[in-house]
Amino acid sequence: MDISVENTGDLGRKVTVQVPSDQIDSKVDGRLREMAQHVRLKGFRPGKVPFKVLQQRFGREVRNEIVGQVIEESFRQALVEKQLRPASTPSIEPVGLDGGADLSFTASFEVFPEIAELKVEALDIERVDAEVGDGDVDAMIETLREQRRSWDDKADDAKAGDGDLSFFFFRVTFEDGSTYPDGDEDGRAGAILGQGAFDAGFEGKLVGLGKGDEFEFDLDFDENARDAELAGKKGAVKGNVERVQQATIPEVDDEFMQSFGVESGEMNDFREEVRSNLERELKQALSRSLRSNVIAGLIEQYDDLAIPSGMIDQEMGAMHQQAQAQIQQMGGDPSQAPAPDAFREQAEKRVRGALVISEVSRHAALEVDMGRVRDMVNEIASTYDDPQAVAQIYYEREDLLQNVQNVVLEEQAVEWVIDRANVSDVTKSFDDVMNRAKEEDNG
Repeated sequence: MDISVENTGDLGRKVTVQVPSDQIDSKVDGRLREMAQHVRLKGFRPGKVPFKVLQQRFGREVRNEIVGQVIEESFRQALVEKQLRPASTPSIEPVGLDGGADLSFTASFEVFPEIAELKVEALDIERVDAEVGDGDVDAMIETLREQRRSWDDKADDAKAGDGDLSFFFFRVTFEDGSTYPDGDEDGRAGAILGQGAFDAGFEGKLVGLGKGDEFEFDLDFDENARDAELAGKKGAVKGNVERVQQATIPEVDDEFMQSFGVESGEMNDFREEVRSNLERELKQALSRSLRSNVIAGLIEQYDDLAIPSGMIDQEMGAMHQQAQAQIQQMGGDPSQAPAPDAFREQAEKRVRGALVISEVSRHAALEVDMGRVRDMVNEIASTYDDPQAVAQIYYEREDLLQNVQNVVLEEQAVEWVIDRANVSDVTKSFDDVMNRAKEEDNG
């Protein structure tokens, strides 16, 4: 077997493999002779079909099967011999499929970039620490109360204030004469005033308006307006309030605490449960923060590392689909999501980060710590009603277990860097850590 490799770019490779025809022919003959032992054809006794008849009836089908197998096997062998690590699915073009001709095929793909010499001793890494305080527990309990609030209609003559839920009909006319919605019916929406989830400026105009009140105003919509078709646009708004509701916040009583799984209904037990959940979230946020700081340092150090374009395209596509799903969940039109190319910069950053961490694992010859994998599966499962059943699902689902293994290997790589880099420890508040984590998740 002859193998040649051609560089088609920084990371592009074109591998040409040639397999002698006699190797293909012998495999085809061997497969046909195996078939002769059990194949049944009309007019012949089992096991007595002449070889030439088998060649005529099944020769091309068997050859195509053998060629596919040989291409797969020889391509894997070529990767090993030439020490190539594909970062994308190869595009394979075979030639010489007929008998008597050598099999030749080309495989075009991108390879993973490699860092020849990894130096982390000069990296300056900030390691953040934080604790869950009593005030954080109090704040979370108030948040849980807010989440369990109920809504009741206010009196017909009552006006809406901050924190009230206003339902309204509206229509926006843009400067070019187009409208939203573009049909004959007005749009209908609801917003908790003062939260800015729909649009902060719009919500402010609804304060002081009650059931049946009409409104009309000009507005520059925020870039983060809930409806993507309104975001960042300017228009004349006209509409009326359908009704206004006010919230009733539940007391922290036995029923409230038991609804969160605290069967005793004791305040101390409830606070410990809340604290435990916050500590779990904080641990994850601190881990992500450390990972982010390590990756940022590595990216800065190896900012010239070539990135496979196929990986960037794949990440952009995934981010585009995620944006579509989020818009749809909010009741919007998924087609209004930004085009995949709008995510290019962020996608490249994510891919570059994953690659530098992968290079750390490769240079350090790290292997997944299966004990940590078990601990992580158990930790994930502990948040469900039936932890044992959930853990079993993870061990039965290869994709789920692989995701956990990837996370653990990343943690090991980060720790390897931390052990060798210049690390400064900084203490921050619980809110600071969680707010940064939220910003990174939204970014």
